[in-house]
Amino acid sequence: MEDADERESTGRISVIRTLYRAELLLVHMESLPQMVFREPDGRRKGLIMLFLSFICLLIWVYTAVVLNASDFFVFFAIGLGFSGVAESLPPDRRRSAGTLRMLAVGTFVVFLGVLASIPELVLA
Repeated sequence: MEDADERESTGRISVIRTLYRAELLLVHMESLPQMVFREPDGRRKGLIMLFLSFICLLIWVYTAVVLNASDFFVFFAIGLGFSGVAESLPPDRRRSAGTLRMLAVGTFVVFLGVLASIPELVLA
């Protein structure tokens, strides 16, 4: 009898833990749109990101033409460019800024996917 009671209480505890984790996931999923579609941070931050994007683009051109190296920096240039444009938008353009932020994160995710599947293409 004790074994059945212990198993039942262990089962209840695991169900409670699962429900708690699901609730935490839902709370984080509700705050995600608030983070992504918030007001842009301002033109200064956007210009800094655009400048870094331009630097990455110059480095990519130099390494691709002169050194015949990888396309590592082109992903960073595109991602930083999307993010810089998103932060440079006026405060009432939340949806556009959120879309550009998602494109920036998507660019970095694509880079990681290409790096994981074909590392010699990116790091050659």
